[in-house]
Amino acid sequence: MINFVPNIFILRFLDTTKQNISETRTKLLNFMNAGYRRELLYRRTDGSYSAFGNADDSGSTWLTAFVLKSFQQALQYIQVSKYIASTRVLLYS
Repeated sequence: MINFVPNIFILRFLDTTKQNISETRTKLLNFMNAGYRRELLYRRTDGSYSAFGNADDSGSTWLTAFVLKSFQQALQYIQVSKYIASTRVLLYS
């Protein structure tokens, strides 16, 4: 998440301040896509997230909520798969 989330806030800042730096924006979107794919590696088979993926005994509720929130915020910039829906169901149960 450390290489994923900051890109969301930088893009928001650029949008809010109406700075259209296409080269920077392209790099940030590439970083976000790479970070998103990397984060999916930490998704456990039950839909939760853990710092060590399936190597942990259980997923982290806090981390799962943070990942879900971050993916939701990233939706305006990148395509996020349906993993969000299944993760949301996990948190509600």
